Amino acid sequence: MKKILIITAGIMLSGLVHANLVVNGSFEQGTVGVYSGTDLPKSDSVIPGWRIYDTSKAAVTYELVADAAEATDGSNYIKITSTTTAIGPDAALDITQKGLGAVEAAVGISYKVSFDAKRVDGTDNNLALTIRTFEGGAIVEDLFTSGLPLTSDWATYSYVVKPTLLTSGGAAPVFYIGFRPKGSHLLDETICIDNVSIEAAPEPRSLVNGSFEEGTVGELSMPSYAVTGWRAFDTTGNNSMELVSDAAGASEGINYVKITSVFTDSGDTGYDVTTTGAGKCLISTDINYRVLFDAKWVSGQDNSLNIQVKTFEEGTANPILEDALVAETITLNTAWTTYSYDFSPSVQPVDIANGITLYIGFRPKNGGTLQNEVLCIDNVQLIDLTTGPYEIWTDTYPTLGTATNYTDDLDVDGMNNLLEYAVGGNPAVSDASSVQPSSVMESGWLYYVYKQRKNYEASGLDYHVFSGTELDPALLTNDTSVIGSGEYDSDFNLVTNGITADAPKAFMQLQVQKTD
Repeated sequence: MKKILIITAGIMLSGLVHANLVVNGSFEQGTVGVYSGTDLPKSDSVIPGWRIYDTSKAAVTYELVADAAEATDGSNYIKITSTTTAIGPDAALDITQKGLGAVEAAVGISYKVSFDAKRVDGTDNNLALTIRTFEGGAIVEDLFTSGLPLTSDWATYSYVVKPTLLTSGGAAPVFYIGFRPKGSHLLDETICIDNVSIEAAPEPRSLVNGSFEEGTVGELSMPSYAVTGWRAFDTTGNNSMELVSDAAGASEGINYVKITSVFTDSGDTGYDVTTTGAGKCLISTDINYRVLFDAKWVSGQDNSLNIQVKTFEEGTANPILEDALVAETITLNTAWTTYSYDFSPSVQPVDIANGITLYIGFRPKNGGTLQNEVLCIDNVQLIDLTTGPYEIWTDTYPTLGTATNYTDDLDVDGMNNLLEYAVGGNPAVSDASSVQPSSVMESGWLYYVYKQRKNYEASGLDYHVFSGTELDPALLTNDTSVIGSGEYDSDFNLVTNGITADAPKAFMQLQVQKTD
């Protein structure tokens, strides 16, 4: 039997933005100018929420730059210039965790930390990133520390962290993020930072960045984590990989990965999910899953691709739980072809409090031997065969408890779960103002813009925008047409409907229907 549940989104609309816990993460508040030497340190006074310092008092200069054309978010960004390679001095742009920048870190919750960065001058290009939690001036927990090689173009870097330790008094600690122009010591370089954010992230029960749309385009300097959620590696020193941006050549989105193998021996070259980093994907035992991906052969003496699917225990150094859920060597075609493999994990973690993380790896191998070949991979997907798309989505919000019905509205923001699902909301957080559709009047037209799930048909969703001249949902009965659509992210398209604004007033409203 066909059942339709109709829900509506209001037309008092705002832009599509994402919640950000960081105070002044795009540096829009602050006194534009250059700060160095005896001007430092500065905490909260020139850039609210942030501290800038240089213990050498001579080597590092900070500039709050106002340039809307150059900034990645808003009008301002930070430029850091280091002119020394001396061992000893320290310098950083960091959150004032004891001041205006204090952001509480809830223990046991996953957070996505992201920022934009680039290198503009100097003989080096390394950014040292530190993510911690603090209690006052004392470190509670080191969450992430790494040196990042920057490119000359703005790139977005994202990391998922999960605080696990409370303060000595049993309270939630606060976040610390620090950016340093250094490796083991300060370096000769000029780097830029913008758009720093911390967002609460749902437990990662879906594959991250399977179409490789998030990443630094170009040849990957291995080992490389430049493609969010994925690692590229090569032990031979001869093989290479590239993140290619070519909408006409990709099978999904605009990016794909090209692997070039010229070394034919027992070394190892691969492209795989980062099971402990941004690519962490939790799965369950006794559930039937399907992994799908697109691949093709470009050139070379062989045309083989080896795929491996394994499981690991979350957050431990324990060995592999299941080594060969999928272990296949495929003979590739010259055209993009979709391959799929089903599997069902059965081995539980040693510590039942830990989750099971999924590993997917691709290698230019025939059996255990590297081959001479060039091949491409795109559109990697993981599907839970026992659960529908909506149920998978609600599973990523464990705080919903039993409030997972379509009509539930646990966060009391006026958008029930079905509408939150349809337009990309968070059903556990009051976020209606940031995800509802937006409208604009231009050149005699009223445009209505909303997010639509790419898999809306498979999810049983129908999107309709109705119009009328009275602000009463019952009177908004004129159907409107889609006049434009483009990709918003890996899960959503941004769709525009429009009407001519001939009447003195006009209203538009989105209705989402769920068919079972």
